Amino acid sequence: MALSSGREVWPLASTSWAVAFDHAYTWLALVTRAELQPSWTHYTLARAILEGSATTLWLLDDALTSVERRDRAVNFQLLDLQHRATYEKAPGAVVPALGPKGKPGDKRRDDLRAEMKRLGILVETPTGPTRRCEETLRLGWLYQLLSAYAHGQQWSSVRGTPEGIGAIPNRRGIYAVAVSADDQMTRRAVTESVGALETALARLEKYTGYR
Repeated sequence: MALSSGREVWPLASTSWAVAFDHAYTWLALVTRAELQPSWTHYTLARAILEGSATTLWLLDDALTSVERRDRAVNFQLLDLQHRATYEKAPGAVVPALGPKGKPGDKRRDDLRAEMKRLGILVETPTGPTRRCEETLRLGWLYQLLSAYAHGQQWSSVRGTPEGIGAIPNRRGIYAVAVSADDQMTRRAVTESVGALETALARLEKYTGYR
């Protein structure tokens, strides 16, 4: 596996942005075509938009040299292959059949690690998604909140005052809120996630010389 100083970056960055865009399009279709405003599900979509956009910006960080971007991308790819290898060994996992030149995840991971060693590329744990959102967009707080919604954590859906629809107070005056499109948090999630998507697209275009 030969590593260049740029070839590893593009597939990872462009895929991250494409996944983010797909979530944004799904959200748009949900509201405009299905005419459905979920109580919480849209926050999961916003989270994926934000993470994919931040990952694109992080991989294409123009403050780094091309070699530094390569090293960052290679470590990101290494982690990706580790996740794949773990999945493929999980009981009951659906693993696609390999083609004639196909290799399982653990083999590709080991090949990449060997090539990194040959080139003197240090193995490092990539920056996590919350920190990526903070470093690239100053939105680590939003990603943390959206993740709490996605994981059903109670603290994310309580308010001291009623807002949105379906606000039901308990004896302590804490409201469990089912949000609406007019909810302040929904508006912020839309604004920030779509803005992040546009910023990441501009970085992709700059990287490819489109702009």
